[in-house]
Amino acid sequence: MGDVQNVSRRIRNRNVNDNNRRHNHEINLRPVFVCAVFISFLVFTTWCDLAYGAKPKLPPVGYTLTLIDAEVWDVLGINNKGSVLIERQLVRGASPVPLIIGKNGKETAPFECPGTTNDTTGEGFNNLGEIVGHCGHNPGFTVTGFLANPKSGSVSLFVYPGAIATWAFGNNDFGQAVGYYENQPPATCCFLKDTWSHGFLWDKNSGTYTTIDNPLASTKSGGRHG
Repeated sequence: MGDVQNVSRRIRNRNVNDNNRRHNHEINLRPVFVCAVFISFLVFTTWCDLAYGAKPKLPPVGYTLTLIDAEVWDVLGINNKGSVLIERQLVRGASPVPLIIGKNGKETAPFECPGTTNDTTGEGFNNLGEIVGHCGHNPGFTVTGFLANPKSGSVSLFVYPGAIATWAFGNNDFGQAVGYYENQPPATCCFLKDTWSHGFLWDKNSGTYTTIDNPLASTKSGGRHG
């Protein structure tokens, strides 16, 4: 009889302990449940803001807008002095040529390579006001790189030795220009690599050229290395 009572007592105690553990577990889950609901609410409200056109708030950015009150075909760049390199058509329907507009609004004379007419393309310029580009695209001419200062009137024309065309695209304040040149294309066709287009660096002070080729580059049909 005593054994039966002991067994009944142990069963009741176990049930009480199980109920207490279950109750404590439910209490411990309440903060987790509340946090999950709160995070879900934040995600939902953010999605609603984005879905209905609300834009994230950004810190205010100050800037000054300066309008170019001049006839402009295209804007090519700006240097550290606030001067702007533009293109302008000198004749309606003709190719535009480069010139510089200073920060004070004063313009340089439009630049054209000697012996050309409406056949000079500017690509960039530096803080000294030197424009870099190429000219001589029309039949009967050879595409030639140039470095010119329209304010001082100095002009340097350069063609990579042996090249059939030299295109200059950028320059720095140290008399150096970069671009690419083209050799005579291979006579054979069409499954051989075309290695006739190469990058280069030209130094005005020394008159030297440095070929720049990417060793991993592969060109087809007149693509460029470098």
